[in-house]
Amino acid sequence: MTPVDAGSAARATASPQVRVARRRPALFAAPPRPSSSATLAAIAAWWWGVARIDLSSMSDAGLVSVLGWQIFAAFALLGLGFALELNEPRRRYVLAAQTVVLVVMVQGITALAEPHPAYFTAYLHVGFINEIIENGHTVPELDARFNWPGSFAFGALIASSGGASSALSLLRWAPVVFNVAYLAPLWMIGRSLVADERARWIALWLFVAANWVHQDYLSPQAEAYFLYLVVIAVVLRHFDGRTRPWTISEARFVPSFVSRPVAWVQGLGRHDSSHLDLQTSTDDGPFLLRVVVLVVATVVVSHQLTPFAILLVVAALVMAGRSSAVHLPVVVVVLFAMWFSVGATTWWISHLGELLGDFGKVGDNASAGLLGRLGGTDLRAAVLWLRVAFSAAMLGGAMLVALRQARRGAPPIAALALFVPPFALIGGQSYGGEVLLRSYLFALPAAAVLVAQALSRVARSRNTRVGTVLLASMLAVVAVAGVTVRFGNERFEQVTTADLAAVDWVYDNVPHGSVVIAPTRNLPWRYRDLTSFRYEPVDEQPLETVDEVLALVPGDSPAFMIVTDAQQRFGEQLAFLPEGWLDSITEELIDSGRATPVFGQDGAVVLRLDPAPAGGS
Repeated sequence: MTPVDAGSAARATASPQVRVARRRPALFAAPPRPSSSATLAAIAAWWWGVARIDLSSMSDAGLVSVLGWQIFAAFALLGLGFALELNEPRRRYVLAAQTVVLVVMVQGITALAEPHPAYFTAYLHVGFINEIIENGHTVPELDARFNWPGSFAFGALIASSGGASSALSLLRWAPVVFNVAYLAPLWMIGRSLVADERARWIALWLFVAANWVHQDYLSPQAEAYFLYLVVIAVVLRHFDGRTRPWTISEARFVPSFVSRPVAWVQGLGRHDSSHLDLQTSTDDGPFLLRVVVLVVATVVVSHQLTPFAILLVVAALVMAGRSSAVHLPVVVVVLFAMWFSVGATTWWISHLGELLGDFGKVGDNASAGLLGRLGGTDLRAAVLWLRVAFSAAMLGGAMLVALRQARRGAPPIAALALFVPPFALIGGQSYGGEVLLRSYLFALPAAAVLVAQALSRVARSRNTRVGTVLLASMLAVVAVAGVTVRFGNERFEQVTTADLAAVDWVYDNVPHGSVVIAPTRNLPWRYRDLTSFRYEPVDEQPLETVDEVLALVPGDSPAFMIVTDAQQRFGEQLAFLPEGWLDSITEELIDSGRATPVFGQDGAVVLRLDPAPAGGS
């Protein structure tokens, strides 16, 4: 008789349920890691906190003033989960999921907390897109942005392909979609700049939290910024300067006082890249170069400023010996010149003096973007100064890390080539007072990578638990600071149901061709009937007196003025007008007999402004 071992007998007599249980995969058998548990708890706390937000209680500090403890706990838990995952055997899919969760928690909080998408300029961009959907063409003389219509044409394609008659449906989640899209090229950039994978993940967290400039709404800048990241990622990864390094000696007629320092920097650049895992194969080089040129062409027809950022950064990489795409800067210049001289003539012919007037005025352009934005009540001033401190910490921290690496004999030349050149934009144009903010935005990827290397060293401390707690705390603080400064203007940038109802009443009841007036520019209008009304005023300055309002009323037909609570707060906070200034103007207009309220709802009013009587004023 054949002997039977005890193990075989036990397996044979085991019940089917036991055998099934034994075959369960480890995913169900093992308890979840602490990092996963912390992340799930963060999501639950954040959702709970968003549901309890009371927008009516918001102060001049912005959205942070109505956030409950649940939101802050959510960022602490997510930071803890992220730090734990970095110090355990890393699961990339978990870290990627945590980063996406961070994007939703930072950029998507108002999408769930507010009844309508915020930011008035986004509604104007919807109007540009709808004009293309409805009429199939742009109106270049209407607005400077319509002379760079690539982004609006793409938005029209997306909206119409989904069967939508309006692009309004694209507004609510646009910041989340754009920031998630940024992550892939940012990861590629990180791979080209730093060998430490932990630092790359931390850099993604820092970028998401520090991207407070609010240029990721439905806008040409949001799309162009994504393409900017793609160009830089491809140039760094596939044209890294080692396959065919360009040297200054190849250039002709370059004086020695220029060639010698450039040659020195190029030597440092090649040393900087020697330890990184870069793509050195040139098999796909010609194809990728054509793709990059196509992407640059798309940027050129979509946005005024981003082509110059690409030009500056790529030229710096070439000069530093960190890119072999030596002809790409020339291509950028040629493409921009072609479009500017042909596609944008409607704008620049009448604005050439304005375009060139700021050139070289570095101090004026910088102060317009900094000092001109500080002021308001004590709470608002505190948030604005926090913006300055937060940005300075990111930029200053990046410079300190770069200096430390340089002292150790390994200067981060490639990172500096991405970090420094964008600030040269300040010398070209004030860009409506925003050039400093845009320069910060273009430099942010490199700054995040540099600062992340310092935080990564914290995570690698001898005491793993202490390092994890310190890293988690810093990540949470950065995220909370990012939400605070990003939504500091929310008290006058949020759009209420009453605001939209007032605008829609005008569109549905006012005859086409009428003058429609907004005392300040923060009004969600012009998203439809873009060319059917005469919108006033055309500049960005508030209407501060009754006389300024009445001067816009035609002599033969009434005008209509839309007044909202958000406009009053806008004037008080940004234009430093007296408290209640818009209420005073409204009352004075009504008392004069020239204005009649024709619509009112929860702080939003529409006034019909009648022409002056014959012989009157």
